Amino acid sequence: MSGTMSSAAQIAMTEDMNYQQLKDEEIQKLEERLDEYTLPKNVAIIGPPGVGKSSFINSVIASFSSKCWRERTKVGFFDGGGDQVTHHLIKITKEEYLDSERQKGYPYPTLIDMNGFDDESSEKIKELLRYVLFGLVPHEHKLLDAINIYTDGGIKGMREAYLSKKETLKVDCLIFVASSASVLPLNLMEAVKQVALKEDRVIPVFGVLTKEDKCNNLEESVSKKKEFCSKLGLPENRFLLCTNYCDDYDKNKGQSRWNRVYPELDVPALSFMRQVCDVGIKVLQNNATLEGPKTVTLQPQQDPRTATDPPPRDPPPPVDNSVINVLAFAFKGLVIAILLYWILTPPFDGQQMVDACAQFEHKSQTMNFSIPGIKNLCDRIGDVTQRQLMTPLMCFVVVIIGMDFVMPQIIRMLHRLGI
Repeated sequence: MSGTMSSAAQIAMTEDMNYQQLKDEEIQKLEERLDEYTLPKNVAIIGPPGVGKSSFINSVIASFSSKCWRERTKVGFFDGGGDQVTHHLIKITKEEYLDSERQKGYPYPTLIDMNGFDDESSEKIKELLRYVLFGLVPHEHKLLDAINIYTDGGIKGMREAYLSKKETLKVDCLIFVASSASVLPLNLMEAVKQVALKEDRVIPVFGVLTKEDKCNNLEESVSKKKEFCSKLGLPENRFLLCTNYCDDYDKNKGQSRWNRVYPELDVPALSFMRQVCDVGIKVLQNNATLEGPKTVTLQPQQDPRTATDPPPRDPPPPVDNSVINVLAFAFKGLVIAILLYWILTPPFDGQQMVDACAQFEHKSQTMNFSIPGIKNLCDRIGDVTQRQLMTPLMCFVVVIIGMDFVMPQIIRMLHRLGI
């Protein structure tokens, strides 16, 4: 009996070592992908109540760790009063959940946990989803307040309350979580698809079915996966069927997650998160807002708890473009006049030759004499002066062409400076 137990223990130990090696390789692959980023992705986890959203978040964080599972967000289905445990929208940054300082050098994703949404596709749910995905719901905000606002003032009341808020947690990626052991929330899935995939700002959607260990049989699991992926339009690489860290898994292993991690659960989670963090899977029309596309580039997102608004700047004074244009043409005319004066005024040596030839021609006519060499030189005085004018003419052409290129740049610069 002891020999049999020893063999089983050896097999279990070998399996743990193999999974640990696979986990180390998956973390390395994940960090190679994260190395392509500068800012962490904001990843929202959305689903109905009681499907294991918070457990999934804790399981993902445990997969990043080499120590043990820790409760980074509250886990549980309902409290004693029948209400959800997760009441607020909670942002969990890498600084809060990573154990290793080395890992903190990589832009691990920011995970966003929130209330479970009812299985409905009403305008109320879709409007609230918009506020979440567009980053208008701040950290630690109670989403039930939005429902109360809707009860009192309808969609108009919600818009008045949220559309004026500053974007702080704009979602870059969405993971929809459902349970493989429960009926799929088809109405909520339709609402998520409409808001995330069919509006101006298109957000990548991933899907997770939890409680793999609770599936009754393989056929049921395959059927539910097919329906789930079809409803959300998910390809294979954006889907995960998993088992979360939980009490039942601890009992099955005869160990406690408080003292260790389970590499066999971590490997599929890491492989999935590598796809979530792929730089090629990104938001389309990221600058779009609920009011329409923005025409300016957004600044990098900041932590709402530490971000400070820059001091307001006075608007530049109005610019009289007509004055600038007139001054530009006046300057150009002045340059042309100076160049023409330089070109049309013969050089000093050329002027002397013109004067000397004029005196020679006058005296030769009055005194009736001729010197052949000087006469030939004076006859060709035009050739000499024309050659001397070639250099100024070439400079004139170059300067005029250059000004046609430079002056528009100078005018634009003056416009920007408000001069």
